[in-house]
Order: sequence, then structure tokens, then C-alpha cells
Amino acid sequence: MIGKKSRTKRILIVVGSFLGASLLLSAIAGLVISLQKQDSGDDIVVGTIEQTAVTFKDVAFSNRRFCFEPDKDDHSGRVSSDGTNYEILSTDLTFRFTNFEMIRGINLKLHVPDYLSEAASKGYIHLPLAASNTDGTTISVDGKNVSNYVVDGNISSYEKCVTYTLSFSWGSLFHGVNPGYYYDLDEEGRQVSDEEMTKTLTDFHALIHDSKETRKDRKVMSLDITPILN
Repeated sequence: MIGKKSRTKRILIVVGSFLGASLLLSAIAGLVISLQKQDSGDDIVVGTIEQTAVTFKDVAFSNRRFCFEPDKDDHSGRVSSDGTNYEILSTDLTFRFTNFEMIRGINLKLHVPDYLSEAASKGYIHLPLAASNTDGTTISVDGKNVSNYVVDGNISSYEKCVTYTLSFSWGSLFHGVNPGYYYDLDEEGRQVSDEEMTKTLTDFHALIHDSKETRKDRKVMSLDITPILN
């Protein structure tokens, strides 16, 4: 449980699509994320539950898009890369936090649009743990995701750093691998007809692409970062 005394940073992630309305066999589905700029010029929206001395700084992603596409090295078979769009299922979240002695952990909760939850329920994808778990996922201050903050060769006694990977993965419908490999290399996937394969990929693409086009209010994911106090 997250303590009542905490400060939460909410990062808004805008979901878009760079794919056209039609499906090519070389293009499965994709979505793009970016930090939403606020009027203040700050990428981070801070919602204070109760004022504490714990703050977060320099929150960033290693990349700002997720793409449900063929693997970039997959250039053959029924489903393959078009040379431009390719699979990106993870991003590294990094930030610093102050007064680490006051907390025992940091909770990450990713709020995803309904269409992504639906894609997961239908077996197309698996959501990141921060989204699939009801209470998100918690990083221990003493765990592998937290490291010392070094300034001019000196270890800070006030701040520490966090690095955490947010990862989607392919679902059970594709036996946990990229559909390009499932339909071309998996023993069961190779038995799927072209017609059935095309229908599955078309339905998957429509679920992600059409949902965003028709419901603009569903384009935003958000990530809550909340300290768990001692």
C-alpha cells in the first residue's frame, strides 16, 4: 500500500500512430509516445498528495515511442520489416530523488488507455508490470534499480538515482514472440493460413489505430511516481 503521506509526479505520455489506415503485412501496429509539454514549459505534472521533503528531478525516457512492428532484422517471410518501422517495446525511465533516507521504496503506476488493456486481454500483447498490476510496481530503495548520485567524483548524501525499464511484450496469441517470427518460424504459426493471419493482424492494427483516431481522449498514458515513506 502507498502511504498517505507522499508526493506523486504524474508524467503524461501522448499516444499517436505513424501508420496509415491500411495494413501492410510488413506493418503490424504502432504507437508513439512523447512527454506532453505543459504551459509552464515543464514536462512533469506534479500532483501533491501531502507535502513532504521528497522530490523527483530530471525524469526522462531513453526513447519516447513504443512500436508494435516486425523486428528490424526481419527482412523475409510473410510478415517482415518495411525498413522504416520496427519493434520498440521498452524504454528506460530515469530520474533522481532527494532525501532517500525518508523512504523505503518508490511506486510506479502506468495508466494505459482502454484499447491497450483490451489488446492485452485478447492476447496480442502483455502490458508492463507497472500497468498490469493493480497497484503498479514498487522499487526498493535498496534494490538494483537505485544507485548513488555522483557529483564531481563525490557520492551525494542527499540524492540517489533510479533506472527502471518499462516493457511491453508480445502476448500468448503469438506465443510470446514477434508476429513476424511467429507466423514464419513457429511450428504452429506456420500452419496459420494467409487469410487468418491477415485478419488477426488487421484486427490488431484496427484496435490500436482506430481507437486513437476515433477517441482523442484515449490518446494519453500517464505514469505516477510516488515515494513510499518509512
